[in-house]
Amino acid sequence: MSDFQNISALMSKKASMEDELNTLHNELKMIGTNLTENLIDNEGFPRSDIDILSTRIVRNKINCLQNDYKDLMKIIENILYDLHSHKNHEIAKEMEKLDNSITKEGFLKISSVEKQSPAFIAGLKPGDEILQFGSMTKNNFDGLSSVAQIVQHSKNKTILLRVRSGSEVKILKLKPKEWTGIGLIGCHIIIKN
Repeated sequence: MSDFQNISALMSKKASMEDELNTLHNELKMIGTNLTENLIDNEGFPRSDIDILSTRIVRNKINCLQNDYKDLMKIIENILYDLHSHKNHEIAKEMEKLDNSITKEGFLKISSVEKQSPAFIAGLKPGDEILQFGSMTKNNFDGLSSVAQIVQHSKNKTILLRVRSGSEVKILKLKPKEWTGIGLIGCHIIIKN
C-alpha cells in the first residue's frame, strides 16, 4: 500500500471516528447530561433524573474512542511528516539538478541575522547571497514583497534556499515561524546590487 493510500485510509477512519464521537455526544444529550456533568445530587445520592448506567456506558465509549482518536492522529501526523520530509528531499535533489546558469547570479543578500532566529538556525549569515529562494530566482524575482509573501505562506513549513556563502554554494532549509524576535525569519534581506 502506498503512503497516499495509507493516509487516505487513515483519514477515512478519522472521519468515521469523528462521526461516532458526535453520535455518542448526542446520545448523552438525549439522556440529559454531558461528558463532565456530576452524576450525583447535592446530598451525594445518584441522580434520579437520568439513567446512570447508560450515562456511564456512553461516557466510557467516548473516553475509549477519544484515546483511539488521539493515537490515530499521532500516526497520521507522523506519516504526513515523513511524506513532507521525503518531498523536501526530492525538492532538494531537483534544485541540485537546476541549470546553474539560472541560479549563477544572486539577486538577494542577507545584511543581518538575529541570534536564535529561524534564519540563524537555518545557517544564514550576513553577506550570504541568495541564488534561489524556494521557487524564486533572479529570473522571476519581482520585488521584496514577493519574498515576504513566500515567507508568510510558508509559516511553519520548510523553504529551500540556494545560497552562496563566500565561494561555497549550499542548500539551506529555512522554516519561518514565530520566535522571540520580530518577524518570522529574523534576518534582514536586501536586493543585491
